[in-house]
Amino acid sequence: MTSSAPLVALALLQATPAFAQASTGAAVDVAQQDADMPSQDIVVTAQKREESLSEVPISIAVLSGATLDASSVEGVAEALRSVPGVTTSQYYQGGGTGVTVRGVTANAPTLNGSNPVSYYLDTVPFSFVKSAIAPDSSAYDLQRVEVLRGPQGTLYGASALNGVVRVLTNDADLSAIDFKGRAAASYTEEGSLNYRADGMVNVPIVADKLGIRLVAGYTDNDGWLDRPNKDNFNSSENLSLRAKIGFQPIEDLRIDASYWLARDNYGGPSVGTENYTRGTRVPEPMSIDYDALGLKIAYDMGGVTLTNSTGYLTLNNNGIFDYAGTIFNTTLTSEFKTKIFSNETTLSSNNSSSLTWSIGGSYRSARDELIQATDPNFFNYTGIDRSKAFAVFGEATQELGQFRLTGGLRYFKDRVSARAEVPVAAPVKANFSAVTPRVVLNWLPTNRTTAYLSYSQGFRSGAIQFQGLVPASFPTLKPDRLHNYEVGVKAGLFDNRVQFEGAVYYIDWQDVQQSLRIPFNQAVVTALVNGSSASGVGVDAKVSARVTPALTVSVAGNWNDLTLDAPVVSQGFTLFEKGDRLNRSPAATIAGSVDYAFSIGDRKAHLSGALNYTSPQEDRTVSGGLLISRGQNQLIGGSRFSIEATNHVRATLFVDNVTNQNHFIVGAAGISTRDFDARVRPRTFGIQLEYR
Repeated sequence: MTSSAPLVALALLQATPAFAQASTGAAVDVAQQDADMPSQDIVVTAQKREESLSEVPISIAVLSGATLDASSVEGVAEALRSVPGVTTSQYYQGGGTGVTVRGVTANAPTLNGSNPVSYYLDTVPFSFVKSAIAPDSSAYDLQRVEVLRGPQGTLYGASALNGVVRVLTNDADLSAIDFKGRAAASYTEEGSLNYRADGMVNVPIVADKLGIRLVAGYTDNDGWLDRPNKDNFNSSENLSLRAKIGFQPIEDLRIDASYWLARDNYGGPSVGTENYTRGTRVPEPMSIDYDALGLKIAYDMGGVTLTNSTGYLTLNNNGIFDYAGTIFNTTLTSEFKTKIFSNETTLSSNNSSSLTWSIGGSYRSARDELIQATDPNFFNYTGIDRSKAFAVFGEATQELGQFRLTGGLRYFKDRVSARAEVPVAAPVKANFSAVTPRVVLNWLPTNRTTAYLSYSQGFRSGAIQFQGLVPASFPTLKPDRLHNYEVGVKAGLFDNRVQFEGAVYYIDWQDVQQSLRIPFNQAVVTALVNGSSASGVGVDAKVSARVTPALTVSVAGNWNDLTLDAPVVSQGFTLFEKGDRLNRSPAATIAGSVDYAFSIGDRKAHLSGALNYTSPQEDRTVSGGLLISRGQNQLIGGSRFSIEATNHVRATLFVDNVTNQNHFIVGAAGISTRDFDARVRPRTFGIQLEYR
């Protein structure tokens, strides 16, 4: 095989960066969330059982559903940007979302290996064979969002290399009728009007036995970037429907079935010049549609709970992107389709004895298909990847006075195959396996203080090369592993008016999966390879304080020094020097918020603000030499004023991206024009009404 035009086009695709999603700059008001927390204990299920957040020996951030409902945040991806150590990015070839935790991210959206951060909608995992996208799911009527930082290979498996995002919805209430709703209208500078509406209704069908919860949401956002013959082309239209049925035939048995439909359509990617223009020649619509079915059965057998979770996901991700003004001068159409069936069975003890444990097994069958074509028609590719993965796992915790000792282990085996239909290539098969451990020593000197010391390991499965584009003799991509050594503390001080969380960790990420252009058999090919290892120390920290009964302040941040341990060479050029950061891996994120509660007459009111900072990101590629695009730092603020108009109605005035920042997040290193720079939505003013 030679370095032909198809490989050049594929190399372009792989070198194309993932851009941080250009949202309104809305920030989840952490202070408002914490304002209701000091007298309460947040319960999470991160370790497959209900536990107090303050006692779980993991660095976890929790976004409450009530806080998300009250905010101007529209999707989970937008909300996650308020979590220190987490950044999200919208891939402009289709609009899917990538998630970065503590600097660990995927190399590219498609055909570059699976996601290093697991993403769940209730029981349904978004775990693809060789691609790394997640949906920007609706953030309305959620129970909570749990973000687990660090590897979670024992309980969550192959895609939890360095974190897990769990989007948990509210179950149907079997005993009471309930309904709520919200509507918002806003105006974006450089754009026009935006509209949003969400609603929920819960109805018991058979009292205390059977009930249904229905949720619907619709968003219509105007664009704010212009292209020739089309103003505000990057508009979006999002529809979300959710149904959840709960059935409890006896006290100890609960069955929950769910269906989630999402139809997200975008007029184009949010990339362009500082003058809010883009020189594309054709429309660039994108869409990401999915249907997710879930079934959870939980049976309390007295001291032990048996849980079976089943998920079925179909997803279509489409996009057109115009490379006008580049040496390629072509339009690339991409379509990604997947079907995933998953099932997990766990047996967990309750928390009534000194020994608690969980054991289980899981199965996942996935089929991914990627179709790409250029106009002019010099490149066509259709590739299909399949995976059948099996795992068994167990974890146990023994109390020893004020201490708890936890040990866990997971065995994973993945049978993968890949073939190309265009150009035609015979199927290739491979098997990958891994054993991942976890060990934690947890000290609980008081009921409000936890300190822990842990070692955990995460991994990603391997992958087969691009069949039909890479020689069959080229080696397969091996799994990469991430070792994490961590010490952390959580404490409630001064009668719990001050809450502190902190963790110091060291990451050792071995055999990092990358896509590189490398010489092979007297040719240059773009292939998946295991590159240099990356390592570094990092810090998570958060302080929330109720300064007065009316004033709550919160500051949280993450800094990491995750850098490469050795140079990475691509096509004879040093793409990364030792000590460089990987693409789209920010070193620091900081989130701060403040909330002041007061009264206007007999009406409760809040005045609040939030500020999120993300350090610059880079994109590097090789195209005739080393090319680097260095993004700018992001400092996005939001403010809002809310008042309880009645006991059930709240009105909120909000401003997102209040400083109207226009820094570009990151550009495409291989493209000299500024048309490919990711931009943040300009300042947006809005009003929201809630009934609850």
